[in-house]
Amino acid sequence: MKRYTASYLIIAMLLAGTCTTLSAQNAKGAVMDSNDLYYNIINYTLHYAEVTYPGDMKAHHWEEQDQPSGHIVFPATIVYKGKQYEVREIAPWTFKGCDGITGVDFQETLRSIGFSAFAECDNLTSVVIPASVEQIGGCSFMGCRNLSSVTLSPKMTQVSDHLFADCSALQTITLPPSLEYVGPSAFDKSGLVTVTLPATMKFIADKAFSRCESLRRVEVLAVKPPQVAANAFAGIAPDAVLYVPQGCREAYSAAEGWNLFSQIEEM
Repeated sequence: MKRYTASYLIIAMLLAGTCTTLSAQNAKGAVMDSNDLYYNIINYTLHYAEVTYPGDMKAHHWEEQDQPSGHIVFPATIVYKGKQYEVREIAPWTFKGCDGITGVDFQETLRSIGFSAFAECDNLTSVVIPASVEQIGGCSFMGCRNLSSVTLSPKMTQVSDHLFADCSALQTITLPPSLEYVGPSAFDKSGLVTVTLPATMKFIADKAFSRCESLRRVEVLAVKPPQVAANAFAGIAPDAVLYVPQGCREAYSAAEGWNLFSQIEEM
């Protein structure tokens, strides 16, 4: 997808469907607490836009006094120079460190969330990723320490590296039924107590669930043991139990990585 530079930061005000041009080059979206959102046009032909950070930022984060806060409702479309553009992406680093954000509502036009887009948003408590999203970049929610509820898109086939690392309040998560890959340190130091890996799972990477000290129940629905890094579960609770499909205990007991669980039971 062709991407245009920050100099194309669009100017739009979404008020009752009208468009008002502002010299400040900011696009105001449907955001509670009257916070501004900023956008780039990423494809003029297909009419696609992305949410981004202010164009003059050098460190990829908001100045403290300008940080958005409260519950953000992202628009499905914006209007620029009389034309409507779908909001398809959230750019990398867009809201990193904005710890005043308490909630987010995404629309079904969204296709991807960029690297570290919501990292270190300490007061973000819940996230629902719509079914339209196919990709979430690494570290996107890393360090969101009050994030306790996550619903992932059923279209996702992988959980990127460090995606929910250091999310200490995250005790449970429902993984997509088509998931194949859990990336390095994806849930490192998270608060997970239980996790269910679907039958489609193929590979669990280095330190994927490491240092999850509260993790006590790991369910794997795959009949054939997925490939797993030797330290994927390093540092979890010593009494954690691995649950596998009926008739598969022997296979998991012999499989590298899985045989590190001291207790393996059939479901």
